[in-house]
Amino acid sequence: MSDNMDKFFEDVFKKFDKDIVDRILLMIQNDRELMDKYLKQVANSSKETVNDALSKKIEEKYDLQFKGKNYQPKSTLATYYEEH
Repeated sequence: MSDNMDKFFEDVFKKFDKDIVDRILLMIQNDRELMDKYLKQVANSSKETVNDALSKKIEEKYDLQFKGKNYQPKSTLATYYEEH
């Protein structure tokens, strides 16, 4: 692969990683089955607890580091999400 292509892929993944939590929350929000399961989890704890646990699992699965909070999520399931 060329250096230009490597740089391009690096830029793509950097942007994807940054809002991966919001993207997954949007996926949950738009999938009836996942949304039902999400709401059951929230009923057993809280939205914040579920979202924080999701963010931590994403960090573990994709070996990402927390870089800050974004208070303008696209998903309505969160008031903020963690950027990576």
